[in-house]
Amino acid sequence: LNLSGYHLLSDQSEADDNRYRMVPELTLAWSKPLLINGAWLVTPKANLTLAPNQTDQSAIANLDSISQEFTYQNLFSESRISGNDRLEQASRTSYGLAINRQFSNQHQFEVAFGQLYRFRQDEFFDIASGLSEKSSDYVFKAELTQRNNWQLSYQSRLNKESLAPYFNQLSSFYRFDQRFSFDLSYNKYDFNRVFNEGDDINELSLKGQFKPFYNLTLSGELDYNFADRENFSETGLSRSKFSLIYDTACISYQLLLTRDYFTSDFVDNQTSISFKLAFKGLNQPFAD
Repeated sequence: LNLSGYHLLSDQSEADDNRYRMVPELTLAWSKPLLINGAWLVTPKANLTLAPNQTDQSAIANLDSISQEFTYQNLFSESRISGNDRLEQASRTSYGLAINRQFSNQHQFEVAFGQLYRFRQDEFFDIASGLSEKSSDYVFKAELTQRNNWQLSYQSRLNKESLAPYFNQLSSFYRFDQRFSFDLSYNKYDFNRVFNEGDDINELSLKGQFKPFYNLTLSGELDYNFADRENFSETGLSRSKFSLIYDTACISYQLLLTRDYFTSDFVDNQTSISFKLAFKGLNQPFAD
């Protein structure tokens, strides 16, 4: 059950306003690991989410749900929308297949792919997201991991009709110790190749995470866009994020600061601050 409350500040001529939203959802998950030849683990999996077809969200300003990233990483997530201002609508199902091989030297290789089907279109998603129609684009990933120390991964999103790769990501993760880690990724969006319009986007993203204490996590992210040959105005820093998370046994406190940078004269740079309170372990039985 998604419960949201907003306090909207108005100018001096009008009173402040409170807005509330309640949207029920039910998610069922299934997976079946199959061991083949004693070495390969093949896992088909599927999710089914039952949700209302239409929920009027126009009364709440959309400040933190601009990004629409669709990859294998969020294929089985409850929502593919960043932030809390917008909720994904309509019942939907995700399905895919993961193939995993564990090597004796603690290295692991995994290949996975899948797709999402929505029983009714969600008009929030644009055509570039790969989610604008009932059947989504295909998502794919390949990863090589060495325990919890480092990881190399490649992710892609393929147009469901032409199978042309619209989104490609090459990323690396390294953990120095239990307290500090960083993630460097290169993203390429081929708008022109798939849709025959628009400019390609090349983006470099750097993320870092620091845990000074076991229950406190500090993280930051910088996204940088490289100029397209035909559109030099889009080069430069595109987004910065900073988050602080404090965990207790039952509650997680999260503070997020995000700033989006725009080069257009018609759109100002935007800064958003959000606070999230999450309860944990509600479905766990109490100890005697």
